Parts: sequence; C-alpha cells; structure tokens
Amino acid sequence: DGVDPIGSIWIVGFVEEVLFQGRSTIVPELYSPYGLDLGVHEGFAWLDTVFAMPLRWLIGTPGFYHLHVLLTMVFSFIACYWLFKCISNRIGISLILAHLMVVNEFVYQEISYGRPTQVNWIFGALFVLCSLKLLQKPTKWHWSLIAGLCFGFYCLTYWFGAAGLGFVMLFWLV
Repeated sequence: DGVDPIGSIWIVGFVEEVLFQGRSTIVPELYSPYGLDLGVHEGFAWLDTVFAMPLRWLIGTPGFYHLHVLLTMVFSFIACYWLFKCISNRIGISLILAHLMVVNEFVYQEISYGRPTQVNWIFGALFVLCSLKLLQKPTKWHWSLIAGLCFGFYCLTYWFGAAGLGFVMLFWLV
C-alpha cells in the first residue's frame, strides 16, 4: 500500500554496497547539496537487512522480499512461542499467544506498508525470555550474556523498538 516496500528492497542493496564495496553511508541525493548519512539516520539498524542478503543473492531482487518477510514472521512466531512457553508452560496457550503476536492488525498494516523490520519480534522476545530466566533460582550467568546479545541484536534490527522494550524492562525489573 505504501512506498516503504521500495525502500525496504532498496536498502538491502545499499547495505550490501556499504559492507562489501566500501560505499559511503552518505547518500548525496538526499538533502542536496549536503546529503544524508543514512547509517546515522537509521542508527545502523541493519541486522535484518544482513540476514536478507543471502536470500537476495539466491533469489534476486525483488523476489527475495516476500520470503524475507515470511521468514521474519516464522522466526518471530517461534521466538514468541518460546517466550510464552517459558511463562505458562502450556503448549496450547503458548501457540495461541504467539499466533496473536504475529497475526494481528498492526502486523498486517506494517507488512502491507513495507515495514517488516518493525514487526520483527525475534530478538525482543528472546531478550525478554532470557530476562525471565535470570529471575529463576538458581540464576545461571549465561542467561545474562544471551540477554545482552539479544538486546544488542534487537537494537541493530529496530533500535526504536529496542529502546521502548528496554524502558519497559527497566521499569518492570525495578
């Protein structure tokens, strides 16, 4: 519906050029004559783009995009299922809640507008899961390491969502 799918497809090629061809993150065509540093503007939150690159290499542009969105939703479902399974320990409830996380009006709108990054729950759900594991006794140190990595990966995927989740977790834990 929106124009963001074009940008979501374009950014994969752009990040590939930045990583493998040494292209600058400054796009001179935007805000001429100065240009816009797209890396700084987006907080270098391109981790999901990096995961999309192999699909682009195998399938090509723009064909990779739909598979990328599908895989994002499948892995988001799995991560949410693990989270809810940790909370309730009931398979049926966990499946229903995970389904509601990835199949709802907000997710539909974001995907139809071309913003699958904003509904990528993979690292956010895993961060919450690891944080819950930290509250269990006896506490195992590896959960803090994994939680930190998941939060960092979430920041590198969608920094605004990660910031919101970080504030929620801060207030929840305090």
